[in-house]
Amino acid sequence: MGLVDFVPTACEALAVALPSARNLSGRSYLTIATGKPLPKRHPWTDLVLGELRAADMARDSRFKLVLRPEDQGPGEFYDLRNDPGERTNQYSNQAFVDDRDRLAAALRTWHEKYPG
Repeated sequence: MGLVDFVPTACEALAVALPSARNLSGRSYLTIATGKPLPKRHPWTDLVLGELRAADMARDSRFKLVLRPEDQGPGEFYDLRNDPGERTNQYSNQAFVDDRDRLAAALRTWHEKYPG
């Protein structure tokens, strides 16, 4: 759950339609907030995607990826289970390339679905 989920949650709680002019990436968490279980066919994922200025971020329960344009700084990749303080950048570590690429692909898909 994140800030992108606030508008869908507020709209559901107030029984009003989502703003039609917006392509919202969030999802209402009212069901969870009221203590009801989510439908099994629509579980809540642990993947969080975001952007701030020129940086894109993808995080799941184990890893965090930060991507920037080359002239804005290096890419970052952290194994949050073994490095929760994000002290060792594993971006170039070949042992993590599959997980890094998986999160990068999720960011690309997110940007395609929710441009701008």
